Amino acid sequence: MPIERIGLSLIGYCSVILVACEAAQNIDESSSQERLVEYSKPAADAPELAYWGDYSVGLRTATFVDEERLALLDIDPETGFPRTTDRSISSLVWYPAAPGADTLHRASYDRQFIQDPKWPMPDFPRNWSTFGHAIENARPVEEEQFPLVVLAHGWAGNPAGLAYIGENLASKGYVVIGPDFNDVLPTDPQVFELLFPRAMINRAIDLNFILETNTTSDRNEPTWLSALINPDRVALIGNSLGGMGALRTAGVEYDNTSPAAGWIPGNLFENQTRQTEDPIDVTFETLDAVVLIAPWGAQDDAALFSADALASLEIPLFVIAGDLDAIAGYQTGPQRIFKTAGSKEKYLLTFEAAGHSITPAPAPASAGNYPYGAVGTRDAVWRGEAVAAIQQHFLTAFLDAKLKDDERAELYLAVQTEHASDGIWPSSDNETPDAFAPLLEDGVTYWPGFRRHRARGLRLEYEAHKD
Repeated sequence: MPIERIGLSLIGYCSVILVACEAAQNIDESSSQERLVEYSKPAADAPELAYWGDYSVGLRTATFVDEERLALLDIDPETGFPRTTDRSISSLVWYPAAPGADTLHRASYDRQFIQDPKWPMPDFPRNWSTFGHAIENARPVEEEQFPLVVLAHGWAGNPAGLAYIGENLASKGYVVIGPDFNDVLPTDPQVFELLFPRAMINRAIDLNFILETNTTSDRNEPTWLSALINPDRVALIGNSLGGMGALRTAGVEYDNTSPAAGWIPGNLFENQTRQTEDPIDVTFETLDAVVLIAPWGAQDDAALFSADALASLEIPLFVIAGDLDAIAGYQTGPQRIFKTAGSKEKYLLTFEAAGHSITPAPAPASAGNYPYGAVGTRDAVWRGEAVAAIQQHFLTAFLDAKLKDDERAELYLAVQTEHASDGIWPSSDNETPDAFAPLLEDGVTYWPGFRRHRARGLRLEYEAHKD
């Protein structure tokens, strides 16, 4: 099925191979200290919307193959033009499962850690596994369609790192696709400057391809996945470098005066901007919303997006960041994106005193032996389960409001105090420790849906632009 998708300069063909996860063997969680549990089901003190929804959750893999993709970094010396190749993108797919799952095998995610040779960690595992709460190869719900959310992981990561989002959203009636972009391969030298061009060139093209493949009206004959997806309700979530790709896919063009332009060989950076006669079209035109978690690329040392480009963004935007982020910045990074974006409705949720690692990942026991090993797996201040639950709460509110037109969900976004700690919630005689702060109650300005003493260290800013 041919799809002309990158203008005159890049015409590709796509096929989709959907492969069910192989059934796992029954595993005793206590048999290995490295088999840790993901954060997809929140702790007891989580805010109200963090808890799982009404659906069981299934997990399968899907391999999307972009046939005859121009390998932009692989130039044929005889012709001077890029070679073509089939680019396969293996993806995790979380989806609402039918009651009475076909198998009792819980999801087991393969995690990876890319070591920097400057800081050797001999007994830190390169690979380990963690458990989730989804059921592998569960039978999908029948005769229902759900909004599509695509998760874009960060640099050198994989979709397993965002399982706490994928599983949680699927329980609430979303199909969530997490592509593995293979930024770093086992044979690669672990040098960011050498590997960044691969991620820079491919990320937005990959995201556009995944979105188009799963939403276009001329999709392949119905499959279990296409039968589940409502192609008219689509959102994109990007973490760190995935945030860079998400912004570009949402239509925010790169600036060819960016310092990062010099990191990309030839005119490959320029080809994803307007500063060329034949730009590569990587914008997905029918997104309903975009979420950015610690987005990388707007900060001064990269400055990928100009103010004019950010102002061109129109769809609803939700940015999540730590105000001590040393990787993506804060004032010149996520906060700049929020303040400059032209979205008619936009939010900035700030974890005060948090850094870049606000996509919590259970770390193997040996991570405790190395300060560097903890940097990419947990924040210095915030508990991982608290970060995950707060994100799940606000992602549910935002996506339900924008993709499901849920007016009640909007109320959880309409906090009455910018700083959570400024909220007021008078105590009552019949209140229990399990109570959530109410919606729209006189005299209550505490953030709705949060438990008493749990709305702290957070700031939520909101701006709306009328036509």
